[in-house]
Amino acid sequence: MTRQTWQDAVNDIEQSAGVATLRQHQLAAVAGALLPTDMPRLVAAARLQTVLGDDIAGESISEVLEVQHELMESLQTTKVRITTPAANRSEARGWIEYLFLRRRQNALRRLEINAGDIVGYPDIEGAYEVSSIGEDGRVYFKGARTGSAWPDRLVVKARAGDVGREAQDVRRAAASRASLLGTTHELSQAKLFDLRPWKVEWQLGVGAIDKLAEVIETASDEKPIQMFLEQHPELLAALLGGRERFAVPRPSLGGKYEPDFLLADTDSLGIRWLLVELETPISAITLRTQNALDKSARRGVTQIQEWREWLQNNLDVARRPTRQDGLGLSDIRPNSEGLVLVGRRHLLGNSSSAVRSGASEQNSIRIHTYDWLVESLRSIIDFVGPPAVNPHLLKPPR
Repeated sequence: MTRQTWQDAVNDIEQSAGVATLRQHQLAAVAGALLPTDMPRLVAAARLQTVLGDDIAGESISEVLEVQHELMESLQTTKVRITTPAANRSEARGWIEYLFLRRRQNALRRLEINAGDIVGYPDIEGAYEVSSIGEDGRVYFKGARTGSAWPDRLVVKARAGDVGREAQDVRRAAASRASLLGTTHELSQAKLFDLRPWKVEWQLGVGAIDKLAEVIETASDEKPIQMFLEQHPELLAALLGGRERFAVPRPSLGGKYEPDFLLADTDSLGIRWLLVELETPISAITLRTQNALDKSARRGVTQIQEWREWLQNNLDVARRPTRQDGLGLSDIRPNSEGLVLVGRRHLLGNSSSAVRSGASEQNSIRIHTYDWLVESLRSIIDFVGPPAVNPHLLKPPR
């Protein structure tokens, strides 16, 4: 059973950590044993098991372990003490459980946390919205794959009713964390419904590929390429091989960033996203005198890294359906793979291949020329065989 308020959880712990019950005292009298009036019911249960022994198939009597002695000593405080020394390992376990319950009870009284409050760990970045509190004091966080922690490890970062700027920032971070915890790999009709406006229905055709090649040949920057790809979303969507494919052109990330394209496809593992940045086709990609990316390619990589950071901080908004004032980007992840299209092959420097490979390995961001895009699309359409094994598709990084 879980609770919504700290008071209810404290009361639950009081029930579990209270003194021996009348029934336990009656059983002890029948067995010819004596239970101290201040003995916790958890320890009393262990003593009864020892006294009754074979009559109830209790465990054999064994000496208290050294590690149990050390743990009991470390858990005691000036107000919470062991009043009757443990006679065996079973009683030691009872005392340890009792001491832990009292510690969590005191922590809940100190924190006074309720469902909806935002908590975190001291000196560690991250925030979590409290979903409920267990009868043993365990604090559960919002999210389908629920995380949790003991209250004595937590601090309060914002209350449910706080409305200040700092509280809003903390709550937004907690919502993103909850969304990440809530990720499942299962597709649902609701997720597909949210992506429906961007579903690519058209098949890849030779005519569109040839026209794209012409646009690239005459373009002095990325703008005409962007416009043509928006008119023919099947060109970029063809790079992914899922059962259903989606292309989102120039979505606004909180009014701060505007990716050129967000691509997605679906398979048995769920939804996979690819972040696409277009840069000028007249870039050499790498510097002539250094083994480093040039300004345009470097800007493309930086853009994708900034989008990822925004997604990390606003994941709940990004994934929330548009009908609930979100972006509708179902199951998008902050570490989604990136693709930068920049430059032409004849402009490449000698170090281009090594530099681009390094960027891909470090950041999971592929850097390719527009010639690569055209050639990949032609190879995709010419391939004869099962689509899933087409070697020209962009496979997920290993």
